[in-house]
Amino acid sequence: MNRGIVAEQIPREVFASQIFEGPMREGMLRMLTYYDKYGLSGGNGLVLRAVLGREPRTLADYIREAFAEAL
Repeated sequence: MNRGIVAEQIPREVFASQIFEGPMREGMLRMLTYYDKYGLSGGNGLVLRAVLGREPRTLADYIREAFAEAL
């Protein structure tokens, strides 16, 4: 049951149009444009460990746990 996973980037205009209307759509577009240009700053492993009170899981660990619970 091996299935490939492909990550695709949805154009920000398409994403914003599917979810928001009017001023919310325009605000989302401005925010996404900023993130595309400068990245999404904030947070780091130390802060995440402090908030969680433990080591964060990797994405691979999370997926394994999610599938184990589903079976």
